[in-house]
Amino acid sequence: MAYLLDTGVFIQAHQLHYKFSFCPAFWDWLVLANQDGRLLSLKQVLVEIIDVKDKRHGKDKVEDRLSAWAKKEGKKLFSPWSLGVGSSEYREVRECVQSQVYTDGAKHKFLDDRRADKYLIAEAKAGGHVLVTHEKSNPAKKSEVKIPDVCAKLGIECMNTFEMLEREKPCFVLSP
Repeated sequence: MAYLLDTGVFIQAHQLHYKFSFCPAFWDWLVLANQDGRLLSLKQVLVEIIDVKDKRHGKDKVEDRLSAWAKKEGKKLFSPWSLGVGSSEYREVRECVQSQVYTDGAKHKFLDDRRADKYLIAEAKAGGHVLVTHEKSNPAKKSEVKIPDVCAKLGIECMNTFEMLEREKPCFVLSP
């Protein structure tokens, strides 16, 4: 079992909770937990992180710290999707979403090959991983497919960053 991190975990940490400027220990812990085999993400997430940066800043702008960090850690932290995933888990995720009462637009957006969510869920299912996301469950909302709702239907444990940190208990100590 490992923690499998969604794109939003990295983006929200960078923008809100654990900025590189005042909490570099969070980012160091991600690398160490990955080296220990306790944490990973997927290459599709790396692509989304870079795409968000490009949309925010434009391709000709200076790269932001998150994109630079993600590219540096990319080969280790962001695994290829095929890591232990068979076509059966991927098919199960697709069928689960298709069988729910979401709008056609919500299904189409969720199942878009450029989006990481379905790959993360399939990887979590195949590897017995805990999927870490900041998305909130909202099964009544039919205009958007939420990761926690699909995970609940498929019996996959899902939590947010704060719950992961509470469980793992890393210690971010101030330097003297």
